Amino acid sequence: MMRFLAAFAAFGLLFVASPGVLSRSGSALIACAALCVWALVTSRPHRGSTWRAFWIDWAAAGLGLALLCIWSAYVWIGVLGFVAVAAGIYAAAAGILLRPLARHFPLALAAPAAWVGCETLRFIAEPPFGFGWMRLGTYLHDVPALAGGARVLGVGGLGFVIAAIGGGAADLIREGKLSKRTLVALVPPCVVAVLALATSPPATVGGPRVLLVQPAFEQHRKMEAQRPQDLFFDSCRQT
Repeated sequence: MMRFLAAFAAFGLLFVASPGVLSRSGSALIACAALCVWALVTSRPHRGSTWRAFWIDWAAAGLGLALLCIWSAYVWIGVLGFVAVAAGIYAAAAGILLRPLARHFPLALAAPAAWVGCETLRFIAEPPFGFGWMRLGTYLHDVPALAGGARVLGVGGLGFVIAAIGGGAADLIREGKLSKRTLVALVPPCVVAVLALATSPPATVGGPRVLLVQPAFEQHRKMEAQRPQDLFFDSCRQT
């Protein structure tokens, strides 16, 4: 039970770190704290068996990711079940990958390798076997000094930074002092910061002027049984 609660707490922190919960832009620092908790909990083998740890991690991740996607209940509540099963299994698989890596490498490297590796697989797999939303790197969207690094390394590279910082904090907690292992966590954010400074957004050119109409219909109106033309004509009347 303690393992489940601790693992669920990590995903609860990711929920709290999301934009619109505590602040409009969210919190990358809280996301790093979430990965610190996840690395500490998941890197420890279960006293029972590997598969028992997998089921516990899956249950915690599934519920936690469903909480992250609670807004999708406005569309269809069944989506939460899909998220718990499809997205949760990748998070649990990351735990299986993390444990052997943590025996040979600091968590500052093992945690991002395991998390981002499974998250990337989750991203490229087609539904219903994949789930492309809620990637870890998006928590850096409001940190310009690092976000620009995505021009080279993508969202996965930003996620690696957050997991590396979280894993480094976990190393510090486990060892109780600064060491070469804990300082490894500084390498990914430094690399990404350099890439952000060394690159710039692609140049833009003038193009046609367009009018985008987003009438912000309430979700229940979108989901009601009706002809597709109804919303189109409503948009025309409001434009």
